[in-house]
Amino acid sequence: TYHVMDVWLDNKTYPIVCAQIGVAIIYKVKRGKYRPLKEFCKNYNLIAFPKKIETADINVISNAIKNNFKRFDFSIIRYDISKVGEKDIKLLDLALAKIIGEMHKIEIETIDKMIQDNYLSEDELMIVDGSLMFGHQKIDPLNCAYYTTIFCK
Repeated sequence: TYHVMDVWLDNKTYPIVCAQIGVAIIYKVKRGKYRPLKEFCKNYNLIAFPKKIETADINVISNAIKNNFKRFDFSIIRYDISKVGEKDIKLLDLALAKIIGEMHKIEIETIDKMIQDNYLSEDELMIVDGSLMFGHQKIDPLNCAYYTTIFCK
């Protein structure tokens, strides 16, 4: 993640944050050899704006970025600022939390798709490396295979 800039609105600054998030699934071919399951390997570029900024203004900024950086494909996400003022919550932390939430969402979607496509069974080992958390999702990855191992940084 990268704190790109601040926007000044109503005598307050609001951070704009860029991030690249992704998910990659690899499988073991033989001892020491691994290959990606390409249909499950995805990267996303995000720009997080506070909800305080009007949609029309975000569209102007978004179009300027698209026109000046044609190779840069990105999605706009918006973070909620309503919790500012509660228990030392900082705006930058809210932007980062939204980005992490998006990361968790694509990780859970990937695991769900792997289950639907029968890539996971009770005979297989799954190692999750990264910041994946199992909070408010519709599936429980710990129950999707009997031999699931989780490693979190």
